[in-house]
Amino acid sequence: TIGRLIRLGVSSDALSLAVVSKSPLVDAYPAEKIEDMLGVRVLGIVPPAPDVCAAAQKAGAQLVLYHPRSAPANMLTSVAQRTAAIAVGTPAAVLPH
Repeated sequence: TIGRLIRLGVSSDALSLAVVSKSPLVDAYPAEKIEDMLGVRVLGIVPPAPDVCAAAQKAGAQLVLYHPRSAPANMLTSVAQRTAAIAVGTPAAVLPH
C-alpha cells in the first residue's frame, strides 16, 4: 500500500498512480480529489469500457493496438507518456491530467 511504501522511506513525491475506474460516471472521483485523499500524484484515470476490453482480450491483442481511439486506450497512452516524461525529469506541473 501507499502507506507502507512511505513507512519504508519512499517519498510520496516518488510515487504515481494510474487509477482504473469501474464507475460509469465520468468524473465520479476527479484526479485532484484522489491526489488529495491519497497524497500521491495521479497520472490518469482509465475509464471503464468492458466491451472494448473484452473484445481486445478475446482477440488476444493489446487494447491500445486493438482499439487505439477508445477512451481507455487513450488514457493508457497518456499514462505511458506521463510516466516517460517524469522519468526524464519533466516537472509534474507541466503534465496535465
